[in-house]
Amino acid sequence: MDSEERPQRSPYCNRIFIQRDFSEGTAVRFQTAPMPYQLRGRISPPRYADAIGRLNKLFDEAEEISPAVCLENTIGCLTAYLAFICMRTHYDKVLRKVTHAVEDLNEKVFLPCGLLMIDPSERGLRVIELCILHPQ
Repeated sequence: MDSEERPQRSPYCNRIFIQRDFSEGTAVRFQTAPMPYQLRGRISPPRYADAIGRLNKLFDEAEEISPAVCLENTIGCLTAYLAFICMRTHYDKVLRKVTHAVEDLNEKVFLPCGLLMIDPSERGLRVIELCILHPQ
C-alpha cells in the first residue's frame, strides 16, 4: 500500500502507541500485553496479541544470525559497504516483509475495527502507532 493509497490520517485522530518490549533485551519487540485500554471493545485481546506477535516474529527473523548474514556482513566489510548500494541486506528484506504484514493486518484486522496501524519503521522502530479512525 503506497502512501497515496493509505487512508489519510487526520492530524486530530486519537492515537495509541504500543511501546517496545525490552524484557528480553534490546532486540526489536513490541508489547503484546497488556492491551491498551483504548482498544477495549474494538478488538479482542487474543486478536490484538496475535497481530503484534506476528510483527514480533518478523523482527526476530531480522535479528537472526545465519551463515548468509555473516557472509553478507563480510562482503560489506571487504567492499567498504559499497556492496550495499547494489544489494539489499537481510534486515532490509525483512523490513519490507514487515511493511507488507502491516498492510495485511490493516486490511484484515485493524481497518474493520476502525483502526489504522502505522508501519513501525515510520516511527524509527520505537513504537507501533494505531490511529482510531472512527470514535465509538
